[in-house]
Amino acid sequence: MAGVGTLPGLVAPFLTGHLIDTAQTPAAGYTTAFVAAGAVMLTAGAFALTAIRPERDARRIAHEAGSRPPA
Repeated sequence: MAGVGTLPGLVAPFLTGHLIDTAQTPAAGYTTAFVAAGAVMLTAGAFALTAIRPERDARRIAHEAGSRPPA
């Protein structure tokens, strides 16, 4: 599963190049690529805001380890 983190590094250049090559002009391709990247970042950020809860995770980890949670 560790290799999943490198997947965007392989897909992003290919997708960006494809968007630039298939657009009517290079400028339109770059605009599309940047808008797509921004949309992905906004979506991932929104997901992170709803999914990441440090306090809850600290309690769960402490419970699993059999110790008290940090104050």
